[in-house]
Amino acid sequence: MGPVADLLVVSRPSSKGGTLARLFLSASLLRSSRPVLVLPQKKKRTVGKRICIAWNQSVEAAQAVAAAMPLLVHADRVSIVTCGAQTRVGPKSGQLATYLKYWGIRSEHVSTGGNGESKEIVAAYKSTASDLLVMGAYSRNRVSELVFGGVTEYMLKRASIPVLMLHT
Repeated sequence: MGPVADLLVVSRPSSKGGTLARLFLSASLLRSSRPVLVLPQKKKRTVGKRICIAWNQSVEAAQAVAAAMPLLVHADRVSIVTCGAQTRVGPKSGQLATYLKYWGIRSEHVSTGGNGESKEIVAAYKSTASDLLVMGAYSRNRVSELVFGGVTEYMLKRASIPVLMLHT
């Protein structure tokens, strides 16, 4: 049913097993081409009022932002987080901010050193008092992420924050 849904909402699998839940989450992300809202095991009071965008200039990140637009236009605060120099091919954070501005969305830019992206994104999320992270999923090779780790795997397995992800 995923490909004919606007949004898939799933709970982050618990660390004590949950093989079926992990398979469901993986299939939701990799086979639906739809945004997936991954919620932590613990209940959150609000989600989507203060949104943090993890921006890495990828197509997946851009499509995640587009999918999150209904939430972004109603958010009280939007932060764009970049890790290290913006040297990849693709729109820079300033171009994303301009795009958001056309939608009437004011945003702030938070830049980190780029030494441990996953933890820096979570730290920026917390420092901006965000309640939702928007990001692309598996914008780098999925196999290398599974073997060596990566931002997507970190957010799925270790971070306990609400994340809206999209992989196309």
